[in-house]
Amino acid sequence: LRASLGEPGFEIETAERAFHLGRILIARGRLQEGETQLVRSAKRPEFGLAVASLRAGLAEARGDLRGALEQWRTARSLRPAEAAPCLEFARVARAANELGLAQEALSWARVLTPNDPRVHAGFVELALARGDWRAAETALAAYERAGGEGSWAAEERRKIAEIRAP
Repeated sequence: LRASLGEPGFEIETAERAFHLGRILIARGRLQEGETQLVRSAKRPEFGLAVASLRAGLAEARGDLRGALEQWRTARSLRPAEAAPCLEFARVARAANELGLAQEALSWARVLTPNDPRVHAGFVELALARGDWRAAETALAAYERAGGEGSWAAEERRKIAEIRAP
């Protein structure tokens, strides 16, 4: 794969090869070399989201939630009309106890995809993190109206009951 970087081809092909080489190097523990390849691939806008997502996952795996949030912020700016980066940003923000940031990201995701059960699930989890059982019940009802799955809802109902009963 490394040798293929020197082969003739379009710039986007070289960026794709660099991205995959970077992923392989990182997986093998050669972080510095892998990051060099990610920088190379991120020069093409088509790979910006993939690079930011990969970096966010690496930061989260290291326990660097602030770094992960920064990468998801980058991903959101690269794809402002997609809900997935917002949802990931909100998930990491909840883990970092940045509940206001999680709220903002979920609110934007709801604007983008108002009937996506994942968005409503995020609001359930946020309400539970805040200890607000009323908001959690409201969000859970919206989740179910949006076609959300039953076993997850049953578990969340149990959690709501736990915080509801003093």
